[in-house]
Amino acid sequence: VPLGHKDEKFKNRVTGFVSDPENKGQFIKDDYDYGNGCVGDGGVFSTVEDMFKWNQSFYTEKLVKKETIDEAFKPYVLNDGTVGDYGFGWSVYKIDSNDITEHTGSWLGFLAHNLRDITDNYSVVFLTNLGSSYGSDLAYPCYNILRGIQPEDWKEKYLVTKGLEENSKTFLRDAAKNTLDQYQGSYIHISETDTLNFYISIKDEVALLAHVDKLLQEQIYAIDSDNFTNWSYSNKYSFRFGEDGSVIGVTAKSDDKPEKYFVKEAPIPTPGFMHKLRDKYSYSSYEAYTSYNNGIFRVFIPGDGDYILIPKDEKEYVFPNWPGYSMKFTTNDFNNSIKKVEYISPQGSKELK
Repeated sequence: VPLGHKDEKFKNRVTGFVSDPENKGQFIKDDYDYGNGCVGDGGVFSTVEDMFKWNQSFYTEKLVKKETIDEAFKPYVLNDGTVGDYGFGWSVYKIDSNDITEHTGSWLGFLAHNLRDITDNYSVVFLTNLGSSYGSDLAYPCYNILRGIQPEDWKEKYLVTKGLEENSKTFLRDAAKNTLDQYQGSYIHISETDTLNFYISIKDEVALLAHVDKLLQEQIYAIDSDNFTNWSYSNKYSFRFGEDGSVIGVTAKSDDKPEKYFVKEAPIPTPGFMHKLRDKYSYSSYEAYTSYNNGIFRVFIPGDGDYILIPKDEKEYVFPNWPGYSMKFTTNDFNNSIKKVEYISPQGSKELK
């Protein structure tokens, strides 16, 4: 093994878990999916020690040439000259004057965050077998401790005080249920260059925002009825309301990105119900495998591709880039189990078994 890795193996590997959506404080196994056999983009089990060796290899040419590494960490440039914040499989940006490369990842009951400060050669590796946790909430404070910024200074610098968390909990606790339901759901932004989507869900005084394009979720905090933010105030979400008082969209703005407007689509279904939709479906010679992980509902069609589905309502889920295409799930009234699954296209409807 070029880097001397010892621990990438399945022997004694941990089992993945997520929080039980029906029982607060309890956990359920979330470890099996049709895609478990895919490796490279996922399916790699490691340790922080071996991940550190891998991070350090980027300062050498043990694995690939320096020119290749530099190309991977170079942000993309659009035809109009816009410089992005992504390279080849890495987010790339600056904190103060330091060059940062990082990426998060999740699969079923697992979550990881690998953050590298190229300038000062710092690495923060966060691995957990609790897929419903918030790795970034620990990775960034640990990184700042390495930089000599203590947690108290970090909180003061970014206004992440106990007051923000308590204010958010108070708002979410005291708000009427129909008010909270207004925030929950799917939001989409479509432009000539990209299609972005995220979900917002609220439960037990905690608001979660799941980024579909990045396959990760973060906790957001209510500043007031119109504005939410993430823990470091680097991402801000301002809600827009219609004449009847209902939420019609949200403006999202990051410190290093221009604001974008997301239109609200439909309420997000409950995690308990979404887990019921995970299965294998077929029609004639076609097969489709559905999965639900960290607020993201996907369908994999062998020989065709892997697609993210957006809820139109609790029972129908649309392909955002394919107008007129969707999957519809009909349930039994007495126990909400799946009774019928349909693949809908402009040509008509086909029932999947």
